Amino acid sequence: MSEEKEELKQNAEPQEENAGQTADGSAENTGEAAAEQQPELSPEELAANKIAELEAKVEQQHNDYLLLYADFENYKKRNFKEKTDAIWAAKKGILEDMLSVIDDFERGIKELDKVNADTVDSFKEGYENIYRKFLNFVNQKGVSVIETKDQDFNTDFHEAVAIIPAPGMNNKVIDCTQKGYMLGDKVMRHAKVVVGQDANADNNESK
Repeated sequence: MSEEKEELKQNAEPQEENAGQTADGSAENTGEAAAEQQPELSPEELAANKIAELEAKVEQQHNDYLLLYADFENYKKRNFKEKTDAIWAAKKGILEDMLSVIDDFERGIKELDKVNADTVDSFKEGYENIYRKFLNFVNQKGVSVIETKDQDFNTDFHEAVAIIPAPGMNNKVIDCTQKGYMLGDKVMRHAKVVVGQDANADNNESK
């Protein structure tokens, strides 16, 4: 009897091992399959996720735009202030130099009460000195007088206020009623001139 029990025991052990292996193997396969399987999203869930992603991008782009806009506004303010300061400095430099001329005129006005027959010449000389001083000042700033004497009429520099008969002076400047000025190589104010016209000029040219 003991031999039969021992034989039954030996036959049972391999079966238990196989059963354990099968159970373990099944458990491992089941875990791997569960890990590989992911729940599928419904079309509504996919659309919601896409919308959320797009909204996040739009929000980021909107924030970037606001930052860029703020930087541009700050740049415009700085640029405007720099230009304003530069213009003010240029005006200040010119007008500050003119103050001495104004001082001279004010001193001359005070001397008007003292003018008599004996002091007219000295008074005139004083004003001529102020005039020359002012001309020298504007010349230093690049301002020059437009030449008109014996010049051909040129619309780039001259403005005709009258045309008068002038034999032998066709299209010539006869007189200047108001001086014109250049600033550098550009016209600040055209010279107002009287232009001569020779009636026989066309006949002489045709001959």
